[in-house]
Amino acid sequence: MTRPCSGREPRGAREHRPCRRRLPRVARVLAATWMAACDATAFVDLRPDPDRELNGPTEVVQHVRSLVVLLDAPEGLYPPGGERRVDGLHLENVDDDPALELVASLPVRGRHLPLVRIEQGGLRRDVRLDVRLVGVGDGGHSVAGGRRDAVALDGSLVDVPFDLAPALRPPRVVDLVPDDGDVLEACLLERMVIVFSKPVTATSALRHGVVIFEPGGPARPRMLDASGRFLEVEPPVRDVTDGARFTLTVSTDVVDRDGRALDQSAAREGLQPFTRSIALRCDGRP
Repeated sequence: MTRPCSGREPRGAREHRPCRRRLPRVARVLAATWMAACDATAFVDLRPDPDRELNGPTEVVQHVRSLVVLLDAPEGLYPPGGERRVDGLHLENVDDDPALELVASLPVRGRHLPLVRIEQGGLRRDVRLDVRLVGVGDGGHSVAGGRRDAVALDGSLVDVPFDLAPALRPPRVVDLVPDDGDVLEACLLERMVIVFSKPVTATSALRHGVVIFEPGGPARPRMLDASGRFLEVEPPVRDVTDGARFTLTVSTDVVDRDGRALDQSAAREGLQPFTRSIALRCDGRP
């Protein structure tokens, strides 16, 4: 038997969507295109949430063909030995501990990622779920993903980070060593390491003028490590005044191994260089 959900259908829906019988042991995962509650069971809604600084507005959905939802809990979600498939849900072991996780796959259609509803089913009311989302693209390859831990079945809407894999995005700077607020020995800044999100080419990264200190001018490139992610440069000024602020810029002339130029912000039109204001501290030793 099925019964209709209360509330109105969304605009453009062709038919009323039924509620299935509540599974006694397995939480249900639905692509929730409407928000009417089917029954009084505890639930949480999960919204894949791409970071606009990392992904263009439509880039993620263009690559993702299906959304895989993996649910786990710190103490284990289901005991080992109960592997099974029910209504498209899988109970299986997908990690290193012996307990089972719940896995479901949802198609991605149109221009939007689906909202995902997790209903309590046979889970404890006070369970805290570790949620992992995996975007699967053409050929069955993982192209996007993210996770959110300690999610409660409290009826809320929870945003789960969901970004394209670095291989599908332009390179960007993800770290500096030293960085803002770090302490220097004897006020000497002899080198700086710039860390990229993915491998870049030595030809582009070691070019004069790619890294600029202001005040000071261009840094002298020293080396790009074998991974292509760690660029070491020599600052134009070694002696640092305690707490004095300078600006470091990495040019969009840096490209990855596929020829894509550095773009620090996908949310803004055009290629954006990396720019950071930095103040370093001194330990006071001569």
